[in-house]
Amino acid sequence: MEMALRGTAHTQLLISPFALMHGREMNVGQPLASGLAPSFTGDHLQYFEQLTRKLTELHKQVSDNRREAKELYKRDYDKRNKVAEAQWTVGQKVVLLNKRITSFSNQVLSHRPYNGPWFIGEIVKGDSGIGASYRLINVKTGKPYKFLVSADRLKAYTADKRLELVKRLLTNEQKKEGSSGNQQIAAEADMDSRANDAVTSNKSDVPDCEPAVKVLKQRKNGKTTEYLVLFRDKSRHWCDYITLALFDYYQKTKQRQRNKKRSR
Repeated sequence: MEMALRGTAHTQLLISPFALMHGREMNVGQPLASGLAPSFTGDHLQYFEQLTRKLTELHKQVSDNRREAKELYKRDYDKRNKVAEAQWTVGQKVVLLNKRITSFSNQVLSHRPYNGPWFIGEIVKGDSGIGASYRLINVKTGKPYKFLVSADRLKAYTADKRLELVKRLLTNEQKKEGSSGNQQIAAEADMDSRANDAVTSNKSDVPDCEPAVKVLKQRKNGKTTEYLVLFRDKSRHWCDYITLALFDYYQKTKQRQRNKKRSR
C-alpha cells in the first residue's frame, strides 16, 4: 500500500512523491523480468551535477503547480461565496464581531454578536499576498483594541445614518402637521437609536393614536417591525409604531420573564 501511494502521481502536483525525491519514476519491475540491471560506468560527479540540476527544475515545476492549484481553489471559493475586497479606511466607524460569551453571563441567547462602535486607527499590511489587519480604537473611551482584527470581523456602523433619517422623517411629518415641537421630536429621535425599530413619539404628535395598555407580541414583516398592541377597549391590532413608554415596558417585561426562567 505504501509503495503504491509513493509511486502514484498526485492529482494537483502531477508527479509522484517518489519522482519528486529521486528525480525518476519508481522502478516496479516488469512481468517475467530476468537478469540484473547493468552497473553505472560513467562519471559519478557529472551524474551528480545532472541529477541535482534535474531535481531543482523538478521542484520548481512542482512549486508552480501548487501555486496554480491554490489560485484555482481561491477563485472557486470567491465565486461561490461572492467574496468582495475589503474597502475599510482609516477613521471609518465600524462594529466588531465578538461571539465570545463571558463566564457566568446573564445574556446567552440575547448576546449581541457585534459591539462598538470603533474607529479604524491603522491598517497593517506586510506581505502583498496576505490580507490586511486593522487596529481599532474605541469611540467612547479612546482606548485601542489589544489585538489586530481581520476584515471579516468588521461591519459598517450605521446608527448615525439611521438617526439622521429618523430625525428628517419626523421633522417632515411635523411640518405637515403644522406642529412647533422640533426640540421634542429631535430628543425622541435620539432615543430611537436605543429603541431599535420602535418609532418613539408622543401621542399628541402621532396621528390617530389611541390609548393602549401594553404590547403583547413582536414580529418582523419584511423589513418592518410590527407590534401586537392591546388597547383599552380590549381590542388587539398589529401596529408598525408604538410610543417609547410602551416599548420600554414591553422590554422590561420580557427581561423579567427571561430572568424568571433562568432562576428555575
